Amino acid sequence: MAAEEEIADFYGVYLLVSKSTNPKFAGRTYIGYTVDPNRRIKQHNRGKDAGGAFRTSNRGPWTMVMIVHGFPNNISALRFEWAWQQPRVSRRLKQIPEIQKKQRKETNFEYNFRILSEMLRIGPWNRLPLTIRWLAEDFHREFAVGKTPPLHMPICFGRVKMVKKGKPEKKGEKKKKKIGKKLDNKIPIQYDLDEFDRLVMGGEKVLQGDDDVNHAESITISSGSENESEEDLPTDDATRLDCVLCSQSMSDGGEGNNGEEAVVRCIQPRCALVCHIECLAKQVLEPGQYVPIEGDCPICETHFLWGDLIRKSNGCCDLIADAENVDPLEINDVSDDGD
Repeated sequence: MAAEEEIADFYGVYLLVSKSTNPKFAGRTYIGYTVDPNRRIKQHNRGKDAGGAFRTSNRGPWTMVMIVHGFPNNISALRFEWAWQQPRVSRRLKQIPEIQKKQRKETNFEYNFRILSEMLRIGPWNRLPLTIRWLAEDFHREFAVGKTPPLHMPICFGRVKMVKKGKPEKKGEKKKKKIGKKLDNKIPIQYDLDEFDRLVMGGEKVLQGDDDVNHAESITISSGSENESEEDLPTDDATRLDCVLCSQSMSDGGEGNNGEEAVVRCIQPRCALVCHIECLAKQVLEPGQYVPIEGDCPICETHFLWGDLIRKSNGCCDLIADAENVDPLEINDVSDDGD
């Protein structure tokens, strides 16, 4: 069995399949949301009295066959869960006629996988830094030709474990000195959004000016985190903390940031990039985007996913491994949680 991958700040939407010996329940599926997959599957298999869902109680055993994770917050994940469960009601999915009903001789799992393949290719979900993770190898399917997820979404194999941010230091390990203040950073980017996109992308609505009419809407992306330890910073950056892109002090917050600190660093620990979130976002944004998806570091030219950059800024250092570097999963008992 492959080693568990530890991920902090976890929000995932999973797919269960029943392996019940009762023909009435065998092959049934369940879609749910969780922040701790291993705990959640145990709850489902123990029944509703142990925290499982009513629809899964006494209808198992259940196997968690796949999970989609990397959502910016719980609201974004819950919206994805609801749309996956309700393709005939979802405003975006009900416009796709081929997923409105299960095909003849198609299993529940195959139908749900077909819905997922459509969801990952349409907005706003196709702009999120999601990971598709297979947990049960015998259920693995290749995406149909023309239905593959965007290139920035890796397909991985293996179990995953949720860990809390800022894990306690190991016994005898010297505590690292933290510098700077805790940040509550936001990047306002002008764009006309509907309420659904704003919630799914993890943003907030901001009104510009004091008028009650003709307000421009913008989305803000938070990166509330602490500065990294002094050991992780190049000496010059640790002392001056100037943005390498606009040359302004980090305390200035960058152009249009009203004095708020908004600091991001490259995912490569030894890279000297220290800049405002807004400055980097403007540099890597492509035409038609209002939230960056990926880009190259202007200093070391390392390619990064925007979601990984924000996760590091939030204190998470468990960058998602590429699918080629993850061993295939051999699974006997996978368990999860979350409704």
